[in-house]
Amino acid sequence: MCNIDKGNAFFVERVEEFVFGVDTRFNSLKFDVKLNSESLKLIITDCSVRDRLLFRNAYFSMNKNSVFSNAFWVLDKALRNCVRLFWLRRKRDGYFVQNLDLKKYFRRKIMTDNKQNLHFFLGGKDLEMEVIKKLLEENGVNYTDAGLRWDNAKVSSYKDEIREVVKNGKIPVFVELGHDMNMDFDFVDIDHHNENAHKEASILQVVDLLGIERTRDMELVGANDSGYIPAMIKMGASKEEIARVRRRDRILQDISEEQEKEAVRALKEDLEVVNGVYIVKMKHSKTATIADRLFDENRPQNVLIISDNGELNYYGDGKLCKMLQGNKIGQEPAPWDSSMMIDKYDNFGGWAGGEGLGKKGGNAYWGGYADVDKVKEFIFDYYRNENELEKMKLNKTLGERG
Repeated sequence: MCNIDKGNAFFVERVEEFVFGVDTRFNSLKFDVKLNSESLKLIITDCSVRDRLLFRNAYFSMNKNSVFSNAFWVLDKALRNCVRLFWLRRKRDGYFVQNLDLKKYFRRKIMTDNKQNLHFFLGGKDLEMEVIKKLLEENGVNYTDAGLRWDNAKVSSYKDEIREVVKNGKIPVFVELGHDMNMDFDFVDIDHHNENAHKEASILQVVDLLGIERTRDMELVGANDSGYIPAMIKMGASKEEIARVRRRDRILQDISEEQEKEAVRALKEDLEVVNGVYIVKMKHSKTATIADRLFDENRPQNVLIISDNGELNYYGDGKLCKMLQGNKIGQEPAPWDSSMMIDKYDNFGGWAGGEGLGKKGGNAYWGGYADVDKVKEFIFDYYRNENELEKMKLNKTLGERG
């Protein structure tokens, strides 16, 4: 198995010409670069002696070796450093950068090189997945969408199609699909849940892979999916933007008017607050209908939703969410389909995510099928222990002050 991480790489097919010169009078560097038949003329002013020596050495190395006659990878970090060094201000002496837009150049090049070699397989349906789907359609990128739900979004759901894609020499790209089958082929994995919670939202990983410009809407959708409303607030979203994104998300989750009404009923009739935890019982498991209505930016999330189908969902402290899931220790049959294998954990298992997953005070979520009383007690114990620790710290501080 070879998981290719191409999300932060730029591909250059051929550097055909590279001419370098130094103008010591104005401390400037001059470049004439021809990449894949496209010319870039650069004049970099206000350079330090160190920068001039650096680029002079780089120039001689480039022309001495044959690396530029072959295909090579330019990593994102290296490109960012180049852009930082090449980022210039117009000078009164008239020297300025001509046609300098390396990022756009490489984005175009990535799109040209990659889109015909990749085939996307889409995961569970929600707003982010729908935006990714439209993005692929608009840019002529091949994809397969089986209309999966979150609970059956697995690689095995596409096993026959994947086999055909690999046979045709294409690289499959899995978007938020659980790995439940042997994959002895190259693939690209895009996800930001469970062990991938530290990564950017999937929509942003997709646009970076394809070299497409990010838009405000993409960033809002990504923030919503990875960090919910707090993440959108953090990026400066207005109340109108947040309401619009959340409304679109609920629509794309196929939440019906009846389910919205059931959430309103549950909040009126089946809501209790125990030890600071908001506990809601309702008939369906479309939890956004509850989480959105209970959200208050002035109060940390601390909500446990119990659904009639046995599904539990908790929104709150990132450290607790990770503890509820536990550590991965193998695989086991799925409770809803014994023919499907899911990851097995040393605690309640299930799924977890959010940009604050694993962090105390971070914003995250956990969901799964488990004993309700045991989950409740686990949550209550967590907060009891945290409160005791806070009291101990306070008493210690007061004792030190005398």
